[in-house]
Amino acid sequence: AAQRGRAARANVGRLKADKAAAEAAAREAAAAADGAQQEATDATDAEQAAMHPSPEIAKAGGAGGEDEENAAATKLQAVQRGRTARAKVAGLRSAQLAAEARAAAADSSLEADAAAEATEEQQAAAATTLQAAQRGRAARANVGRLKADKAAAEAAAREAAAAADGAQQEATDATDAEQAAMHPSPEIAKAGGAGGEDEENAAATKLQAVQRGRTARAKVAGLRSAQLAAEARAAAADSSLEADAAAEATEEQQAAAATTLQAAQRGRA
Repeated sequence: AAQRGRAARANVGRLKADKAAAEAAAREAAAAADGAQQEATDATDAEQAAMHPSPEIAKAGGAGGEDEENAAATKLQAVQRGRTARAKVAGLRSAQLAAEARAAAADSSLEADAAAEATEEQQAAAATTLQAAQRGRAARANVGRLKADKAAAEAAAREAAAAADGAQQEATDATDAEQAAMHPSPEIAKAGGAGGEDEENAAATKLQAVQRGRTARAKVAGLRSAQLAAEARAAAADSSLEADAAAEATEEQQAAAATTLQAAQRGRA
């Protein structure tokens, strides 16, 4: 675009110079033709006078001899001067018309260049508008997707947090039961010390308590991990939204700067 602009400005400068030179040549040719026209008029009058002398001049020149020769020479010279003067006028008028035609052609080229430049500017403006609209639609679609991702991630984080809180209570209860089974009170330990089936039941109770405790703690860990992952997704979506907003602002600033620069370049041209 910059190269086309420089070439267009150079061409406009050349056409303006051509037009100015052609107009100057046309004025000079017109002035010269006007002067030659007066000479041609005078020569034609002299030619007519020589070809059709008044009765007095014709009578005076009718004696023959040298006077007749002089009259014939005068006629011939008058005819030649008339032809020469008229040919000069015709040549100068032709030069004037040619110069005026060159000036008109340069003026038409300037108008055509101006129209072409306006068309290019309109096309560029239309392309810029279309691109901006496309970028806007793509940006809005991306913003909508990111907002949906953020909302879904935040909802998942809340659900995981609530489930983890519930599981935490279960894990606490299971841990308490595990500790009670592993370290029974003296009364319970004395009651279960009789041996036999009571000892087997106590051992089974300890094992079950340990398993429930491990399962409950693993469940809490998994839910906390899911909560953290969902919060991380929500934060990433939020960061992307901020980045898109910043990028959109930057694009608008760049577009405004480009418009200002183009306007300045057109002003210089």
